[in-house]
Amino acid sequence: PALWGIANEIWRPAGENIQYHRSHVPRSDAPGTCYYALSWDYTFEPEDTCLFFSFCVPFTYSMLRESLSAIDNNPLTRLWCRQHVLCTTSGDLRCDHLIISNSAVKTEKK
Repeated sequence: PALWGIANEIWRPAGENIQYHRSHVPRSDAPGTCYYALSWDYTFEPEDTCLFFSFCVPFTYSMLRESLSAIDNNPLTRLWCRQHVLCTTSGDLRCDHLIISNSAVKTEKK
């Protein structure tokens, strides 16, 4: 799990006794099976005024755009990675197609 707090404004790993296990809550869409649960312990500190928990560090669209831009602007990664707009989403955001390959090798040898 990940934790974000107002005090430091960063996501960081948090929790102890982390477990992913089958719960006792039955699934209505698959009779005879149960849901799974992620659980952990966290000891709150007095300075913890407002905290947010997540099962992982959230990865936003802005973070994705920054990562793709960094790949495109780095001469070393540009040798292996090419990207172009595949389509746009219903929210009019670009959805890129990222190709990771050795462009020095001819296509028929890949």
